[in-house]
Amino acid sequence: MLRDKIAGLLAENFDLSLLDITDDDLDALLRDPKALGADDLAA
Repeated sequence: MLRDKIAGLLAENFDLSLLDITDDDLDALLRDPKALGADDLAA
């Protein structure tokens, strides 16, 4: 859900730096949750 919201903001050319979101943070947020091991966190 968060990835969809961020993608929408990016599509509107919203400056995410206004929210203090760095490029590294953005990359991590948009990355595939399975690549982050999100399944392990749910257990």
